[in-house]
Amino acid sequence: MFLVCNNISNSSMHNSGRQKHGLIDQSTQSMPLGRDFHDTIVELREMREDLNWRRRIAKEQLYRMRAAAIFRSLLVEGYDATNQVPDFLLEACRTEMISNRDYQEALAADLLWGG
Repeated sequence: MFLVCNNISNSSMHNSGRQKHGLIDQSTQSMPLGRDFHDTIVELREMREDLNWRRRIAKEQLYRMRAAAIFRSLLVEGYDATNQVPDFLLEACRTEMISNRDYQEALAADLLWGG
């Protein structure tokens, strides 16, 4: 809006100088007013698109920060499930959900990971 007003004031000052000297710019007088309005509408749409894009980026950053905070809290305040893993594996082996070999490999991986 400011650009349009600025252009109008500059062109009117420019035309008044030409009119003093008897020179009238035909290109600016034949331009319909609707063209300036159309340009303003196009600029408004571009600004809205840019604003919406910035809002999406800000929301994405907010979600990433929340996810990181939740993950951190799980790591810091989480409970130790080291003793529960062998019990779950033994129960899965008894119900034949996993084979005896898978049971041994999972216990070895748990021992390596958990210490």
